[in-house]
Amino acid sequence: MKNQKKDITVAIQGWQGSFHHQVALHYYQQPVSILECARFSDTFKAMAEDKADRVIIALENTIAGGIRENMALL
Repeated sequence: MKNQKKDITVAIQGWQGSFHHQVALHYYQQPVSILECARFSDTFKAMAEDKADRVIIALENTIAGGIRENMALL
């Protein structure tokens, strides 16, 4: 039996086509399953419940600067 690489599931805040989605595809450079979440906290909840293997979130943006909620979630 060949050693098959399992797709990882990445929870992102947002939807396919968003910056988080683009980062997940670029960063992992392998097939990934994307779990779309409405809120940043939902991404961590998905990982805690074993629905996702990884989380990708922004820690700051050009308009608001640092995103305190996400720093707290980490």
